[in-house]
Amino acid sequence: IEPTHDGQVVGLVFDAATGAPLRDASVVLEERGVFPDKGAQLSNTDAGGHYKCRALIGRVSENLDIGKLLNTGILGLVLGGATNKTKRIDVSRMGVRVVKEGYKPYEGVVMCQKEDPERFTVALYPILLSPTGDQNVSAVAENWNPIRIDHISVEPAILQPDMHATITVKVTGPAMAQGRGLKPIKVRLTCQNPKFNKTLNPVKGEDVGDAQTFTYSFTAPRVTGDVVSECSATIAESPYYLIPTDQSPLGKSVLLQFVSTPGGQQIAPKRSEAYGALCSGDNAAALAAITEVCATPDAVLWDFEQLARVAALLHQRDAEVAARKRVLELSGRSNGSAEAEYARSVVDNSGGEQVIRDYAGKAEKPAGKKSATYALTELRLAVGEAYLQQHKLSEAAAMGKLLEDEKGIFAPPEVTAFRHRVQLAQAEATAASSPTDGAAHAAYGRLLMDHGRWEESIAELDTAMKNGSDQAAVRADLQYALLHVKPGQSVAAQDIDASIQEAQSATQVKVKDKLVDTKDFFAWHKLAILLYSKAAGQRATSDAGASAATDRCLDALRQALLCSRNAVSERSGDFSPVLGYTSATVRAINGFAYPEATADFSLRQGLRVLAEQPNNYLAHFNIATALLDLGHPALAMAAIKASLQLRDDNIEARYAYALACLQTGDRDTAKLELQKVVKLNPRHPKANLNLATLYTEDGDAAAAASCLAEHNRFNSLQ
Repeated sequence: IEPTHDGQVVGLVFDAATGAPLRDASVVLEERGVFPDKGAQLSNTDAGGHYKCRALIGRVSENLDIGKLLNTGILGLVLGGATNKTKRIDVSRMGVRVVKEGYKPYEGVVMCQKEDPERFTVALYPILLSPTGDQNVSAVAENWNPIRIDHISVEPAILQPDMHATITVKVTGPAMAQGRGLKPIKVRLTCQNPKFNKTLNPVKGEDVGDAQTFTYSFTAPRVTGDVVSECSATIAESPYYLIPTDQSPLGKSVLLQFVSTPGGQQIAPKRSEAYGALCSGDNAAALAAITEVCATPDAVLWDFEQLARVAALLHQRDAEVAARKRVLELSGRSNGSAEAEYARSVVDNSGGEQVIRDYAGKAEKPAGKKSATYALTELRLAVGEAYLQQHKLSEAAAMGKLLEDEKGIFAPPEVTAFRHRVQLAQAEATAASSPTDGAAHAAYGRLLMDHGRWEESIAELDTAMKNGSDQAAVRADLQYALLHVKPGQSVAAQDIDASIQEAQSATQVKVKDKLVDTKDFFAWHKLAILLYSKAAGQRATSDAGASAATDRCLDALRQALLCSRNAVSERSGDFSPVLGYTSATVRAINGFAYPEATADFSLRQGLRVLAEQPNNYLAHFNIATALLDLGHPALAMAAIKASLQLRDDNIEARYAYALACLQTGDRDTAKLELQKVVKLNPRHPKANLNLATLYTEDGDAAAAASCLAEHNRFNSLQ
């Protein structure tokens, strides 16, 4: 489990005030709880702000492959062709210290932005250093890019057949000037309508200061009727690794309107107005404008698609259903995607009965020899949700099985989530119909636990206990659920030991009349968390048994991690008919199969560091954030307070404290702490969003809007 091999760790350092890359910043990586003063863990940034260090990030192992040995020549043997090499990356975060004269230092935990086990390299998120005179602290930038597309436009905005037009894309960023020479910027244009797809070659356009402009000229095609298509510009290559998200694919879009009718000419400006409102996030204005466009006889398919989209965002279900119906009519009944989207909008508008009547027959038919298409999968999910809505659980379960059988191991997450909802509904119905059946309530309570609904699971497990279900097993589950709400709250003081004993027995399975360790990650994980809870309680009362409980916790975490390795990707070695195999087969393992295991790894590493360095504030912080990730805010509180007591300027620990308060119901303290965080670090990637949510819940729309504006100002990728 312990990382044993050095790998490359790369990252970037920028000026927080200007966004320019910083040269000659000193970077040190923490290893085993210490920031060394010499060695491979130290590096200085280059002119582009890049640094490269080495640190323990995982394990590399190698073994001889007899089969390959028989097909490898002498040169191949020298080149390692007869071997199998396994590379495994363990870390998901690293302690980093960055210092530069004239800037406030940064010291704290930086998450991995990207892991590459084959190259045995991890890339950390960028670090922004604030100048000494700046009021803000230095911090990690998780949702910020040094280079971005600032503007895209088409001229003229409304195109007629054979008209000459130009698309202009402006790329900006203070990092660009220093970054040039490292790697050229390439911008790609992609049109929604495949007939108009064009790619912008990496030819340098106008270059002024911190901006670089690309232009693309074309002649508007001759089209029948009016055609509307979005054209997106994205950064395909740059001197820096950029951060794409679902909300922003590293670019901006422009609307191309090819208009050949008089009516189209009249509504085109209003369509442009609607599109501008959509891009700026003003959904109410967008809905008003696009509704006006769709009310005309010259509206096209794109208009109704956007009306459906913005109506869904604003939860105007009737308008969404009407727009989806019109999309289906305009695109043709054979358009499976439009049909599935219409059915789903009807279900969301409480029209489950209608969807069952109109689409159940089609959804339940076999897809044929080929696997089901995406559209058919979406239609089946809509029908399945309709069955759930109408409380037809057996039909919903049958639809879930059909989806799983059709997709197999390639089932999308939506299929798995639907089947889980069906199981939950079935268990709820069984428990409701059998109020004195302890086993039914225990089964329902455990499913609620799987979905993170801890308070409800506690109520069901408590009912199971009162109705004679398996007392020991239910008690262990109940104790584990209680840890997610309030540590120390239990059925009885002695129940933590009974729960640990039951959880320990669950880690053993009988194979041929012999007890062996289970390979079930979650059995070991539950035992580890119960042991951590016991050790935490003992430490709080200075109980000498805390050390033994911690050792048992570390062992359980080790067993859990052994059961949770991620899938292996394999690249076969190069083969030559003359020389045989000339390179090793490389097997790459990136982290763990479960998010809980990633948190378990951080928890275990933090505990190991604290065993030798009890006052290591980063170890306390790593333990706290791991427990927060695992859904144990109350358990995390002691570690958070210990980290802040040792280093009260740790902004991320203060943010973690705010989260823990929020998750344990202390909204007032959470709000105060979040306000402190955004005052010290307005660029924080999440604090303003959380604060905006609290203001919204309190009815303070102005304060919420201000927080969202601050978030967008610092974290927008556009």
